[in-house]
Amino acid sequence: MRKRKWLDKSTGASLVNDRFHVQRLIPEAVDQLKIRHRWEVLDAENKAIREHRRRRKNAVSKEERELIGQWEPKRMKNGETMPQIMARSRHIILKHKSKWNVQQKIRTGILFRMFPDLEKA
Repeated sequence: MRKRKWLDKSTGASLVNDRFHVQRLIPEAVDQLKIRHRWEVLDAENKAIREHRRRRKNAVSKEERELIGQWEPKRMKNGETMPQIMARSRHIILKHKSKWNVQQKIRTGILFRMFPDLEKA
């Protein structure tokens, strides 16, 4: 990619598009996408916790509360919860696949199945 420079006539600012600037923006864009998905995951888990608490509170008897049980987050096949996967994959998706260890490959497989747009990015 070669360097291109434009002048924005309305503001008088020059716009530069070259490989360095594009490469610097890509990790930021991927991070923003991952942050958005992480908040979605956290919001969904908080909603599930609130629903669980509401069900326990509305239980009529002690036996019914015991049937509902304590809150247990959903675990993925590697034993981690989705918020843990999101937090622990912070730098993985910006590394090349050849540099991932076995645990990171499992984690990114789960992450990319849940959020295919992250894999595309």
